[in-house]
Amino acid sequence: MFYVEIEGINVAQFSEVNGLQIEIETESYREGGKNDFVYNFPKGIKYQPLVLKRGITDIDELWKWYKEVRGGKIDKKNVTVRMYRSYKDRMANDANGAGPFRKPIQ
Repeated sequence: MFYVEIEGINVAQFSEVNGLQIEIETESYREGGKNDFVYNFPKGIKYQPLVLKRGITDIDELWKWYKEVRGGKIDKKNVTVRMYRSYKDRMANDANGAGPFRKPIQ
């Protein structure tokens, strides 16, 4: 189970989370006279979209945030996704400056 916090407040639980991935893009450079070696220089960081699926909540904080963004008020917030497998076993991932940009209608 994944627990989602917005600005430090636990707002929902989700059974599936995708996009917890960061990729460092590189640029290859082949130096003249050294044809057997290629340098790879870091170019930038690429973040995957965070996708939350099959959630449950008893407060409407996520929905309010989505409606504000849909209405034109882009308010990015700090989001933390925590995964608990047992009482002591947990992992956390932070997404600083996140925003709700899509909600599927079912």
